[in-house]
Amino acid sequence: MITPSKSIKETLLNINIDAALDALGSALCHILDNFLVEPKNLDEIINAQSTLVDKYILKVEAEERVQFIGGKLNIKDQEDENIAFLIELYFKNNKDEWIKKENTIFINKEKIKEDSIISMQNGVVSYDISHPNK
Repeated sequence: MITPSKSIKETLLNINIDAALDALGSALCHILDNFLVEPKNLDEIINAQSTLVDKYILKVEAEERVQFIGGKLNIKDQEDENIAFLIELYFKNNKDEWIKKENTIFINKEKIKEDSIISMQNGVVSYDISHPNK
């Protein structure tokens, strides 16, 4: 579940970076391309992504035998015609090692309502990603 972020508090050590979210990123792009036939606000776009991210978290936990700890969705206005959606998911394995899975998707600003774009001009908009079952 994706919820507004309060702040980035934790510093993670020994992060094993795994950019294996390519399939998730491709699926999100496909869903959003079909969903964004007319401009949407950020909440609508995030809700469209949330279910797929939740399914991905549960799949990774089951297949890789890791525990989902938390994640972030950072949304940033790019200098070009896009908005970047960076998804970072943090897991721990049975050796207590951190595993980070991340992906960035880009959405054309024309597919996002103007008021949402204006709200991003103050910097990055962050959302916490919590476990789907909590």
